[in-house]
Amino acid sequence: MIKAPPLKPYQYGKIADEFGGPAKSPREVLERARVALSPRGAWKHGGFTGKSHEGASRCLVQAFMDVDGIHVRKAQDILLKAVKEVHGKSYTSVPGFNDASTTSKHHVIMALDRAIEIA
Repeated sequence: MIKAPPLKPYQYGKIADEFGGPAKSPREVLERARVALSPRGAWKHGGFTGKSHEGASRCLVQAFMDVDGIHVRKAQDILLKAVKEVHGKSYTSVPGFNDASTTSKHHVIMALDRAIEIA
């Protein structure tokens, strides 16, 4: 089982030690992002990083960057397909989905779960 990384954001392309190095596939990026965003208060709406009443938080884009620097683009493409399937609405970018006024953490987790299935 993958341990969730600390909520402190990493430099772009720097991977949390808990993951044991770069992801081997876009699916692994999605799985890692799911783990990173799962704890209460870990997801951020409207910015890359911040603080919630539970502690530090990050958006989907930052989560992808925190867990992998190689397969991020393909993982984002898969996620956008999953968002359309799960929520019935198309977005042209991951930040567009993450920061939409109607997006909640529940929507993010549902989209990640479907993206993992697709990948």
